Amino acid sequence: MALETAARGVGDNSQRLAALKAVIENRGLLMELLGSRDPADVVAARLRDYGSHASAQARAPSDRFRTALGVDHGQCELRVVTEKTQLVSDVGVAGHMNGVVDAGETISINLPLRNEGTRAYRSTSCFLIARDKYATVDSTEVVYAGTSVQAGASVVFGPGTEVAPKDVFVFSVSPECPDGHHLALELLVWDTDLGRSTISMAVTVTRVGPLTFGRARIDDDVPGRSDGNGDGGIDPGETIEYVLGIRNQGVVDVEQVEATLRASGTSVTLETPTLRYAAVTGDAEREIAASFVFRVAEQVPAGERTPILTLSTTGVARGVTYRWTTVRQERVVGAAEHEPVAPPRTDDRPPRESKAGPRPPSQLKGQLAPEIVVKEWILKPPAESLKDLRGRAVLLEFFATW
Repeated sequence: MALETAARGVGDNSQRLAALKAVIENRGLLMELLGSRDPADVVAARLRDYGSHASAQARAPSDRFRTALGVDHGQCELRVVTEKTQLVSDVGVAGHMNGVVDAGETISINLPLRNEGTRAYRSTSCFLIARDKYATVDSTEVVYAGTSVQAGASVVFGPGTEVAPKDVFVFSVSPECPDGHHLALELLVWDTDLGRSTISMAVTVTRVGPLTFGRARIDDDVPGRSDGNGDGGIDPGETIEYVLGIRNQGVVDVEQVEATLRASGTSVTLETPTLRYAAVTGDAEREIAASFVFRVAEQVPAGERTPILTLSTTGVARGVTYRWTTVRQERVVGAAEHEPVAPPRTDDRPPRESKAGPRPPSQLKGQLAPEIVVKEWILKPPAESLKDLRGRAVLLEFFATW
């Protein structure tokens, strides 16, 4: 119900579906849900944020995609009506809904055709084909149909007729696609009577950002707005100045950067949740004098001792607004005093097993996780070992076949 209510503020049905897909596919949302008591409320809030962002982007110039699209019709009599071509959605893990084709996005496009030949096409379908290592086509075939009247006879897709497709083409752009790359696509036109012809297309891809967590410093001494014991950790009852750098992982400068921090659970309350960072240059990190300020509850429940911080950033690059969401997990250090755990290890050795077998989970609290040996990865491994991922939230998904 919370999702349905939140979705009502997001345009028409197609925009609602795009918003839902973008929110659900966002990895930052998944990590935020893991630390939330009420996942439905989390998704609803994020969906409302996304709806506001998408509505603002809908007012942006509608010709961004058309400007990035190049078409070579060759000998094909059917022509893409470029001035009516639409980018229906740009969603996915890196989806911004800003009308620009970015690396890491899933793109839905509407390609109307015009018959500029002398023959009538009776039954026509088009197939989108990727001719580029950075592109994957998700929805290949789209049926075209149109009716006109010539000399008193009814024909299908006659000369001079414009036809809108019955569906959209969908393709995905690899996150590794370079900035400015011309993505090669081909539209194979097939007619029952007239055979096949091809239209070559190229779409210019941008690779802006993402903006993510940079270096963080915990200020918990008394001067300034912080109020704590000055040990550089997060303890119950403290007020923390969270000095955070914003890292630009892309090569394009991002201006007018605004960052908002949220925390999972109820034990961490943000008092200064939003900061402005001005510009963050490409492949660089920016830190400002101001800091996020949050207060930690006196009593921290066991399930909230590793709060998940969600960083939402917006910025402008090449006149277009972008938005990113990333997550980081912190630890309320002093909360361990409420429930004794084994002291943390200071070396890289995994916990030793006794002759009686592995120790129960209760005895492994506070210890380094043992290394995991994976014989085969479905996708590119995130790191060489768990040690390389120290300090980051790690989600393991296990699949089995039988």
